Amino acid sequence: MKSYYLTLLFATSYLLASCVQEKQEPLSDVIERGLNVSAAQALLMAKALENEDGRLPRTVKPDGSLQTSSYDWWCCGFFPGELWYLYENNPLPELKKYAELYTDRIESVKTHTNTHDLGFMLFCSF
Repeated sequence: MKSYYLTLLFATSYLLASCVQEKQEPLSDVIERGLNVSAAQALLMAKALENEDGRLPRTVKPDGSLQTSSYDWWCCGFFPGELWYLYENNPLPELKKYAELYTDRIESVKTHTNTHDLGFMLFCSF
């Protein structure tokens, strides 16, 4: 009889707990928060390399340092493109300034004819 009451108590507790719904954050808020964090991180990278002519952020090394690349790396257009997309979402003058700066750094890629990666290098940025 004791196990019957324990089972009944457990089942009742489970049903009551499953009826309590947590309020979920709207997806649009999650997306906006993610874009804001992305913009902040992109601006940190842009500022870190602002005075290093021709350098583009590539990745963060395990030791926390920023690895860079030049305009001839096959993904060179990704960072300027990211800045343009972030600016499109939130037209901050600072985002535009850095988008223009880093797009200028890959401008000469437009004349390359010896790579099949030209789309990756230019599509997002121009």
